Amino acid sequence: MATKVFLHDAASDIDPSAVETEKLADLTQGAAAATKATNTALGPTAGIQATDGAGGAPLTWFTGPLQAMTISRTITFNICGFESAAAANAGPQVKVERCDGAGIVISTVVNSEYGTEFATPAESANSWTATPTATTLADGDRLKITLLGNDAGGVMAAGATFSIVYDGATGATGDTYVQFGDGVFLLASQVKAGRFETQAFTLAAAGTQELFPPLASTQVQVMSMLMVVSLATALPAIKDNDDALLLGPMAIPNTGIVPIACGDRETPLFTAPPGKGIKIVTTGAGVIGGYITIQRVST
Repeated sequence: MATKVFLHDAASDIDPSAVETEKLADLTQGAAAATKATNTALGPTAGIQATDGAGGAPLTWFTGPLQAMTISRTITFNICGFESAAAANAGPQVKVERCDGAGIVISTVVNSEYGTEFATPAESANSWTATPTATTLADGDRLKITLLGNDAGGVMAAGATFSIVYDGATGATGDTYVQFGDGVFLLASQVKAGRFETQAFTLAAAGTQELFPPLASTQVQVMSMLMVVSLATALPAIKDNDDALLLGPMAIPNTGIVPIACGDRETPLFTAPPGKGIKIVTTGAGVIGGYITIQRVST
């Protein structure tokens, strides 16, 4: 199950560096794009960290504390931006690091360049993938995401700028994110009652994928679901984290997009027991994927 981590203009809840400006990264899509310019320098460079406006402090983004997991699958970058002139020869680079709960860097998960320079003068999305160094997170660890500009299309020239655009809506200006093939989850203590959460999933048959972790004093209400199947013999089911059956197994009638249940975000399709999380389990053959949206309510 892949999970997108979005970069926001709001401040992080931690401030481990007196030099950098720390901003928030989380699983919620943005709504109003922010644009930050960074001065270029004569290359070749090892990467110039994006700044909080030209000449400003270096920018970086921190997630909240995460559940223990291993990151090893493909990471997808979608970085929106532009350069002030074609001669700038600046392209996007992303560094993801494992940090402890206070934001102190433990190791590098991935450090990847796109290799193609930003468009000019209009913003465009720059998408590519990279294979991370297999990294195991402990409960409470965070991810630090840093955006940089590096030589692309030639040696970087001084006297120009490259700009990062982020915190935008889906498919719109600033739809910047880092997508983890393994999925990442906030610690249960970081998940707040009353908010909607959406998770995408991709799962081979005869497999299990945790979707939403349990959280004391709350109840998971499933508001909408959509599944895409590649083979009609897949039999998905939804269970709580104690393996109690909540929905299914569901016989898929054909290959393609199957609206198993599309809710209106007002009436729950079904509800997990208090204090329980949910997961998807499949038997049979084929691959399934899709989205599930939930709301947590206080109990």
